[in-house]
Amino acid sequence: MSVLHLTRRAAVGGALAMPALRSRLNAQGLEKVTFTLSWLPEGFFAYVFAAHANGYWKQRGLDVAISRGNGSIPAAQAVVNGQYDFGISNASVVIQLATQKVALRSLALMDYDPAMGVAVRADSPIKSPRDLAGKTVAQTLASSDAAYFAPFCAANGVDLKGINLLNMDARVRNQALVEKQVDAITGFASSMLSTIKSGGTDIRLMLYSEFGIPMYGDIALLTQPPRADARPDLCQAMTDGMMEGVKFAVTQIDETLKLFLSEVAEAKLMRNGPEFVRLGMAVHRWNLLSSTDPKTQGLGWADPAKIAHLAETVLKYQAPAGTPMPDTAAIFSNRFAGRVRMSDAEWSATAAATEFVRSSLRA
Repeated sequence: MSVLHLTRRAAVGGALAMPALRSRLNAQGLEKVTFTLSWLPEGFFAYVFAAHANGYWKQRGLDVAISRGNGSIPAAQAVVNGQYDFGISNASVVIQLATQKVALRSLALMDYDPAMGVAVRADSPIKSPRDLAGKTVAQTLASSDAAYFAPFCAANGVDLKGINLLNMDARVRNQALVEKQVDAITGFASSMLSTIKSGGTDIRLMLYSEFGIPMYGDIALLTQPPRADARPDLCQAMTDGMMEGVKFAVTQIDETLKLFLSEVAEAKLMRNGPEFVRLGMAVHRWNLLSSTDPKTQGLGWADPAKIAHLAETVLKYQAPAGTPMPDTAAIFSNRFAGRVRMSDAEWSATAAATEFVRSSLRA
């Protein structure tokens, strides 16, 4: 039976009330915890289901119910509003919301490069950003990556006015590239590569982080500040279980694929489902390997200086002029991160198993 809760929970609205922090126990004496993904249950998030299937949260006294998400911003807002105890969302979204006085606390990072950028077919004549001049590019404006296309063009000497930009739903956008209805698309590699390549079409990506737009931190584990302050035991258990899931997913790849297909029954019904999941898992490994910080400091650790630099990028491209810099040290905590570690041999094996996607992610 699938553990995934595909329906939205009813919104409760408002800030977290302190009574909601009280323990809620199931028949086995485990504390019930609600958790939301930032998007659909894809292979990129296999570590969440590895943590659940392997009992990493149950061993720590937690009964975690996993729900699908509808985007990074809605997921983060759902945590703020008390719909969920914990959730995952893009780190840049957390900063963006902080500029709007929306308070969240990041407990750990699951990976370090959002791998967002411009995708073209592998057989495309587009080899560099300048080759986009005069071309048709599709993007999904509701996606958090969309705000970075204009600065990507500016940083690489591309006149945005000379590009035919189309707004499309993500699924339509991906298919439009496959069918050559557009020359390029923008988005996250976790969605574009796994969806398109699993269908038999090879693509190449120009990642924003490698073309003049500094990025650090992708998916963050979030909760509300009152919960982090009042229930450090709960936050530590949730973080450690998640990090154990990350470690298992990147070191036990075949077993994680089996667990995911068992936990998320819907994936079996998808065309090329196992390959779709496998590629999503590979993109997550690449994102994790993009920084040496988890290797030297432990899984989940976030470099405060790099997070502050990310905040500068967010303010530059996603906030009105004059927006005050949020206190990133208060938002991104390392209090709960870094306790789960991988050996040098495990890091080397993870890198070797991920090498096959490098040709797509480094155009």
